[in-house]
Amino acid sequence: MDKVPFGIPYNARYILLMNNHIDSIQLDLLSEYLFMEFLVLSNNRLTDSSVEGSFEGIQKLKRLYLERNLLQSIPTDMPASLEELRLDGNNISVMSEAAWGRCPGLLILSLNNNS
Repeated sequence: MDKVPFGIPYNARYILLMNNHIDSIQLDLLSEYLFMEFLVLSNNRLTDSSVEGSFEGIQKLKRLYLERNLLQSIPTDMPASLEELRLDGNNISVMSEAAWGRCPGLLILSLNNNS
């Protein structure tokens, strides 16, 4: 798949989309998933610009896995509910304090194998 597919039930709590060719996320698509707690987009082709604004509307998201993508910085639009963020194996070399101000409950941050 090269896009997040339409038709996933809106009451889904876990959405696993790893190991695809997803290179963008349609803006506001994920905010429709009011009960989503766990989103895995590992091993895709996501860049900073393709995820910008995609996660802020997900009110119950606790775990977000973005390992092995093409990210160069940490997204700054994380939801306040986020507890775990995995960004291993990207090209991240920039870390902004703005990213952390939005998710005060973050317990696990994994940044292995970045720049």
